[in-house]
Amino acid sequence: MFVLAAEIEVKLFATRSLKEKRSIIKSIVEKLKKRFSMSVIESGDHELWQKSRIGFSFCSLDEAGCNERLETILEFIEVNSGAETISVKSEISKL
Repeated sequence: MFVLAAEIEVKLFATRSLKEKRSIIKSIVEKLKKRFSMSVIESGDHELWQKSRIGFSFCSLDEAGCNERLETILEFIEVNSGAETISVKSEISKL
């Protein structure tokens, strides 16, 4: 079994306050949890209103499955959130 842990940095264009940002990030986190059945949190940049970090992790039977699912998740975020992915840090571990 393989575990992928990732953190993405996103830029939000439609926000004008921390309150709007938190609403958008909460929506993204909930959509990811529901769609991909994985652990997801807002992991950083809490004080910035146009940028955020989202951390998540999941398991797969093989390394290729982890990479495919990561690409699907990144595409889902770009299409469904109104956020642009700035950077992605990920690590795959074999258990």
